[in-house]
Amino acid sequence: MRIGAAASILMGLLPELIDALEPGTSPVIRQASEAEQARGFADGQLDVGLQRTRGERREGFIPLPLEPLYVARRASGGSAKAPESMPLAHFAGSRFLIFRREVAPVAYDAIISVIRRSGARFPIVHYYTDEGDFLGKVACGEGIGIVPESLTRITAAALRYARIVDPGATTPLSIRYAPDSAVARSAALALAERAAAQRVRPRRDDPRC
Repeated sequence: MRIGAAASILMGLLPELIDALEPGTSPVIRQASEAEQARGFADGQLDVGLQRTRGERREGFIPLPLEPLYVARRASGGSAKAPESMPLAHFAGSRFLIFRREVAPVAYDAIISVIRRSGARFPIVHYYTDEGDFLGKVACGEGIGIVPESLTRITAAALRYARIVDPGATTPLSIRYAPDSAVARSAALALAERAAAQRVRPRRDDPRC
C-alpha cells in the first residue's frame, strides 16, 4: 500500500490512523506535497494520499472534518503553561513562521485568511522547509506559527500550543485514492473512518496548552 502524506499529516495524524488498515497490509509511506501526490497518482505510483484540500465527496476523494488551528510558540520562561485558547491578535507583532504556498496552497490560504480576519499583523515572516524544521525553530524562539490540531501531538518542553478562537480558524483535511483500485478504496475508507473518530481533544492539564 503506497501512501503519500503532507508533512503535517505524516507527523501528526497518520500514525494514529495506520492501524485501521487491513491486517497484513505493508504500508510504504512517503512525505509528499499536494503537487507531488498529484504526480504520484498520475504516474500510478500512489494508492492513497492524505492532503489538505477541499472538495465534495466523489469517487477517489473523501473530505474529512475540518481541523482547528493552533498557535505554536516557545514556552515562556516564567510560566509552565499558556492559556488553552486565545485570539490570534494576542500574538500580533511576533516573528511569524510559515511554509511556502506551493507546498500546500489550500492550507496556506486558510492560514492567511485567518490572519487577515483577525486583524493581526506580523511584520517579519520567515519560511520553513518542513514541520521538523518549523517545530525546532519555534522551540528555539525564532518565531511563532500556526499548526493544525493533529500536529499538537508533537510535544517538547520548550513548545506550547494555544487554540485560536477566531471564527473560521480551521484547515481542511482529505483523503485521495486511486479510484480504479478496490484495495486502495477500502484502505481510504478505513483511514477516513478512523480519522473522523480520532479528533484531538487536549486536556486542560495537557502540557501542550
